[in-house]
Amino acid sequence: MSAAPDSSWRLQRLAQILAESKPLPSTSARETDPADVHIASVSLERIGRLTAELLATTATDIDDIDRLAMRLLLNDYTAAVAHLRAAMRLAEQRMADATLPIEEARLHGKPREKRATRARRGR
Repeated sequence: MSAAPDSSWRLQRLAQILAESKPLPSTSARETDPADVHIASVSLERIGRLTAELLATTATDIDDIDRLAMRLLLNDYTAAVAHLRAAMRLAEQRMADATLPIEEARLHGKPREKRATRARRGR
């Protein structure tokens, strides 16, 4: 196969991968957990397909199609990391929000414990 038809075929494969990528699910903000939206936004399938395309290249020289595939893959990795970081921040906030009532209960419970201990001692 000559270089031009091979390049054209590889470019078509990249376009096909992009076209077949799953779109983001359309849901209302009230129905969906924001962390779930971030995690669902990570296109693992597309990352895998782009990686396979790069690994399938038998040429020893990197050409423009390889550079395009690498750029698409790096963009997907960058987006995936951003979405996963956002999901992690949401999880951290939920943990902090959940521990606050526990800490408040612990603070309010200590004076009662002291009074109960004193009452048992007869003070």
